[in-house]
Amino acid sequence: MRFKSKRNFFSVVILLILLTVLSITGIKNGDNYIFAPVYTKINQGLDLKGGVYVVYEANTDKTGDDLSKIINQTIEVFRKRIDGMGLTEPLIVREGENRIRIELPGVKDVNDAISTIGKTAQLRFVDSQGNEVLNGSHVVKSEVATNGKNQYVVTLQFNDEGTNLFAEATKQAAPTKAPIYIMLDEQIISAPNVQSEILGGSAEISGNFNAKSATELASLIRAGALPVDFTEVESSTKSAQLGDDALQKSIQGAGIGIALVMLFMVIYYKIPGLIADIALLAYMLIFILIYSSLGATLTLPGIAALILSVGMAVDANVIIFERIKEEIKDGKTVKTALKNGFSKALSTIMDSQITTIIAGVVLYSFGTGPIKGFAVTLILGILVSLFTAIVVTKFLFQNFLGFTDIKNMKMFGVSDKIKENKSTFNFVEKFKIFASLSVIIIVAGLGLGIFKGFNMGIDFTGGTTIEINMHKFEDHDKLLEISHGFDTTSSVDYLGEDKSIIQIKTTENLNDSQRKEVFAKYKETYNLQDDDLVQSGYIGASIGKEIQNKALISVLLASIFMLIYISFRFKFTFGISAIIALVHDVLIVLAVYAIFKVPVNSPFVAAVLTVVGYSINDTIVVFDRIRENKKSLRRMPDSQIADISIGQTVTRSINTSVTTLLSILSLYILGVDSIKEFTFPLLVGILSGTYSSIFIASPLWVLFEKARTKKATVKK
Repeated sequence: MRFKSKRNFFSVVILLILLTVLSITGIKNGDNYIFAPVYTKINQGLDLKGGVYVVYEANTDKTGDDLSKIINQTIEVFRKRIDGMGLTEPLIVREGENRIRIELPGVKDVNDAISTIGKTAQLRFVDSQGNEVLNGSHVVKSEVATNGKNQYVVTLQFNDEGTNLFAEATKQAAPTKAPIYIMLDEQIISAPNVQSEILGGSAEISGNFNAKSATELASLIRAGALPVDFTEVESSTKSAQLGDDALQKSIQGAGIGIALVMLFMVIYYKIPGLIADIALLAYMLIFILIYSSLGATLTLPGIAALILSVGMAVDANVIIFERIKEEIKDGKTVKTALKNGFSKALSTIMDSQITTIIAGVVLYSFGTGPIKGFAVTLILGILVSLFTAIVVTKFLFQNFLGFTDIKNMKMFGVSDKIKENKSTFNFVEKFKIFASLSVIIIVAGLGLGIFKGFNMGIDFTGGTTIEINMHKFEDHDKLLEISHGFDTTSSVDYLGEDKSIIQIKTTENLNDSQRKEVFAKYKETYNLQDDDLVQSGYIGASIGKEIQNKALISVLLASIFMLIYISFRFKFTFGISAIIALVHDVLIVLAVYAIFKVPVNSPFVAAVLTVVGYSINDTIVVFDRIRENKKSLRRMPDSQIADISIGQTVTRSINTSVTTLLSILSLYILGVDSIKEFTFPLLVGILSGTYSSIFIASPLWVLFEKARTKKATVKK
């Protein structure tokens, strides 16, 4: 038995080490990889690789199937243009009802890319001498059909003018059976030979078509004749230099954060902490393998979500280990404590993680671009962490105990076997003090935001941002003088520790060529180079308004779904207490945004919803213990049960916060400005979530239970 346990334990450890090494190095056979390194399979987003994205909106009143047909046809045109540019890994997707998002990582000439993909489709019919005989405006319809031989063909129908022009062109070409070239954006998409003069305004293109190729040709012809204009409503360009810097700093921050978390677990929990670190290695390996196989695109918010999910993966182990320590202190053997600890922790882990998944699903449903990537990363991370905590950690722990016989309980993080004091602090009694403190912070922060205004980012207001690398600190007035040359309301902010990068912000909607003109003025004045244009972005006011609405709807929906879940799993009084504590945390984050003038932009939505999920996660752990103690301490007052439950779980709450803070803090310290803006509210939210789960949520539950009992007594 001891040999089997030892074999199982070390087999898993050795396998994890080998897979980790192979995932990093790959397996080569000559110049080719038999198994490529995992990092080569992960697509890098624009903020890591540099490039351009642009969102176009269809200017049409059409809806339903008619609108879908327009969008799908236009996507095909964009795809053909981008393929002709020789770009790899482009993303062209429908966004919302009437928009198309195009992401082009790694683009070198951003201006050329936008002008190429954004120009109006040019469909022309050209004879063998190169003369245009008619164009896309003459095409009424193009569809897929089958002929008498059951072969796929593409049919054409022209308007009155097109009918006459096409008849004349086919009359000239028929004697020699010359082709008429169909060209889209100066590329030949079909070259059918004319067999005879074609009258009546209808034509048929035959050839070696299958269903797919015939549909594609018909779509391209229709797209070239579309009467619908597309307006650029959002765009952004990022230099490759910025992407490389962001990736390197993020990897460094992530690595240091994970190392600190693993070190903390070993120092505090000893042997269980070491086992948790091995399970964490399994978590990262499984996560990266799944993530790469999905073909997902990694972005800066995605890296933040990964690091956050590492903290939450450790959280599940912390819950289990604290339970095991309690069992040992109650006099149980280590093996019995292990069994009971996992059993009692299971429902807590499931409830806390499911509520966070709810926030992730809402975030994915209402987010766009990188925000969706953040949500996917977070949800995947939680699912993998559940598996590694419940299955891998338990398997390793059981087998470790199977071949060792450790008597010193300090090696399991337990100082002695004396039963711990269940509560040394009257949390409920001091509720008014902590509630008052929260009210002061919230009122002061929101008051400042209302009277002085929040630092609303371009994502919410609409407008343009341009970031330029000046290489050194330059006088603000002189910089502002140039920007006021095109907009007197524009502002110039410094970025970076040495303030060598400036960010120009304006509510004017400057297109790409106008943004280029602005940069040209700075380039001429300060003798800059082309690659000193770090990034530029434009977002329409309609997009900004939509983001605001989605932010509000996202938080409301997440709160409603969580309330339903908690009420179902616990009681309504638990649910309403948790939601109030959640709103408390959101308001604290908003207050911090106002006090520190943090830009409120689209990552704000992800940050707030992550705080929502994390806050609920923390609160659920305490509520789960209250529910458990209510069964065994029935005659005890609710206030005392709450105090005991908080006392039993406070170590877990603090340790979870420490591990999550370590992972996020390192990313904040080493990250680029954009990720600092994202991680700062997360740091505040984590602290606030821990605070509210201990000092706000449970005392609120006691108050609501008193009110409910009093109401029931009055009814009787």
